[in-house]
Amino acid sequence: MITVLAAVAALLLQRDARPLRDRLLQGGGAIVGLLLVRAAYWWFNAAHGLEAQPMANPGYLHNLIGVITSQGLRLALVPLGDSLIHPSVLALWFPLRAGTLGTLLGALLLGAHLWFWWRVFRTGDVLTTDAIRTRRVAIALMLFFYGTVAGIALQRVPANGIEYLHQPRYVIFYQLNLAALGLMAYVEFCRRVPRDGGMRLLGAPFVIALLALAVLQWHLSLRSWSETKYRSVWLEDTAQIMGRLAADPAVQIQCTADLPVCGFPVAKRRELMFMLQNYQLNAFNKDFQAFYRLRPLPPPAPDSAVSADADASKPGG
Repeated sequence: MITVLAAVAALLLQRDARPLRDRLLQGGGAIVGLLLVRAAYWWFNAAHGLEAQPMANPGYLHNLIGVITSQGLRLALVPLGDSLIHPSVLALWFPLRAGTLGTLLGALLLGAHLWFWWRVFRTGDVLTTDAIRTRRVAIALMLFFYGTVAGIALQRVPANGIEYLHQPRYVIFYQLNLAALGLMAYVEFCRRVPRDGGMRLLGAPFVIALLALAVLQWHLSLRSWSETKYRSVWLEDTAQIMGRLAADPAVQIQCTADLPVCGFPVAKRRELMFMLQNYQLNAFNKDFQAFYRLRPLPPPAPDSAVSADADASKPGG
């Protein structure tokens, strides 16, 4: 849905030779298609007795307003700063100033975003067809970035706090804003300015910034690759712990913070482990095990299914 809305908005914002009426018809067709898909999802859920998970608990709105009023600026600066360098890396390089540097990087990119939209809405620009198409892609990428961050902020932040935005898995979405800025800079400095001394003067900072970013990302990629062996060991240990819990839910075992199930009552452990095994989820999925080259897990307890059903049938179970 975010992709469709971003593409339609980019189509309408971009000025080109086509009449506005044609662009409205094209965008309207995409919106109608999106609504039909959403209606099909709703019908399927209703026909099969499925209900969409509510976006929030009763205190959701209160928590959301609290986050926005107290840390609204950080909602913007955290994704922007993390798109350049994750705070875990900054903490290794600059232990005492990691937070300040992350904020400065976010503020720097925030200024770049203001420049981006200034160029979008600037009137009187004369662009080639190639430049128009490139800028349209840049606008769509930027809007997709905004929509993704908004979705994370609305769904996760009220319940988990502002620090949840630092989840490493989100960085790949955050970096879409860098791609959008790069495309816009390409249009401005390489497709607009005459190829003379002025072009070289304006384009030089752009080229230098791209090279610096490429070198930085290359270094960070090598660092991440070097950590793979440690992550593999952690994943292997975590899977074995889950296997032991499935084989004997009453076992006394030390777990990492990523496995809160170890602190649950035995009946709850048995119920959850049976569910994971029964539906072949997570470490109990054969494809998952093969992909991460995990060792075979301990065999499940013979009475796991019977015990789980029995516990579930008890009052309060």
